[in-house]
Amino acid sequence: MICVDIDIHPGTQDLPQEPRAPFRPTTRSTAGLRRDHAARRCASRLLWQQEAAPDQPRQGHLFAILDAACDRGIYAGLQHFAAWHHVVPLYQGTDAGNLAAVGPHLLCLGTTDEIFDWIWENFWGEAWGIFFWSPAPAGQLGAHFRRHLLARTTDGERLVFRFYDPRVLLPFLPTCTAAQLRDFFGPVQHFALQDDDGAAIVTLRREAGRLITRTSRLAAE
Repeated sequence: MICVDIDIHPGTQDLPQEPRAPFRPTTRSTAGLRRDHAARRCASRLLWQQEAAPDQPRQGHLFAILDAACDRGIYAGLQHFAAWHHVVPLYQGTDAGNLAAVGPHLLCLGTTDEIFDWIWENFWGEAWGIFFWSPAPAGQLGAHFRRHLLARTTDGERLVFRFYDPRVLLPFLPTCTAAQLRDFFGPVQHFALQDDDGAAIVTLRREAGRLITRTSRLAAE
């Protein structure tokens, strides 16, 4: 893995660890949101860029990076989907097998609701990972993101950069220079992150060297 110099504060990231509990208990509002069919449809249309034309065919450019350390059910689900989906583990090397159950994994959601429904029903409202949109193939995207798994702080400390945690990526991207944004986005057209309680999706894209952020609240019934 390549160590990338990024201005982050020491202590922001942590090393791979055993599967841990979700970053906060599932609240009644989060559980209610997961049962809200209107919010679910709204999130699906936002992620597949169908807000203006819900009936238009979907494009298979929606990807997710899921953090298996967030919940034990993530790795179990990924193993299930790997039978017919291309699941790309971001950790490679001699210890990759030992870290698979706590590492980040990339996969394409395709054009059906199968993987999205699994995320929504089990992990929505938790820091499970991130969505992004790209026409690039999964292998190329995996290679791109592996470049960013390690970062060096301003103090010279080398850390695992948990960019696939929305609580890390959302405050990090606005601090980037134009060159850093270009390097981090690479073949990605935009990122889509849920907010802390899952009631909104924050879309971040790069335009003319600037970060453009849009927050879309999910409709409630």
